[in-house]
Amino acid sequence: MKKVLIIGAGGVTSYLLPVFLKTFRDTEVVLMDGDKLEVRNLDRQMFDIIDIGLFKAQALATKYNRVGNVESVNTFFTGECHDHQFDAIICCADNHEARKNALNFADERRIPAYIGGNEYFDSQAMFYHPTMLNTPHDPRIKFPNIMTDKSGSPVSCQGAEQESSPQLAVANFACAAFLMQLLWIHVETAPTMEEEYKSCLPVELYSTVSGNHTTQIKDA
Repeated sequence: MKKVLIIGAGGVTSYLLPVFLKTFRDTEVVLMDGDKLEVRNLDRQMFDIIDIGLFKAQALATKYNRVGNVESVNTFFTGECHDHQFDAIICCADNHEARKNALNFADERRIPAYIGGNEYFDSQAMFYHPTMLNTPHDPRIKFPNIMTDKSGSPVSCQGAEQESSPQLAVANFACAAFLMQLLWIHVETAPTMEEEYKSCLPVELYSTVSGNHTTQIKDA
């Protein structure tokens, strides 16, 4: 991968980014988020107290540019990111409107999308490729509320509606780990595999109180 777009610079991305940059050392990152860091974020997101008041994307780009090439775009993602050619999009935003926009962006650009999400404890990561459009592995088919739910969206909601459900730090960490597993499998491992084994590749990894779970391509 030469360049990726990461949507959302909050809890999940704060754990994901340092590992991503060490794993995909030559990949440029465009980090997009219009949110600013608040004191209440520090208990579950990997920021420093001196970052309070900064745009989260800006704070992470400044912190990790010493180990990678990270550009911050300090606006919310509404479906466009101009003047860039991307090899993948990673959505770590915690609302369905951003996920819908990320999936549509992947379809338009014909690139894969990696979608992460979590609740208070549960964590989930999904792989999507435009060839999965309108199949059971299309997140918009599996989770139809992605298409209609605008709750928690900083673009469509105001005031208290912008507050997403609280998440434990461990949930953000687990979601980041699942995303990294999917990225490594589909970017580094899948191209070297024989076709007969690719049906066993995971398209979804998630954890609940009952343990960790996997959905494979063959499960459709």
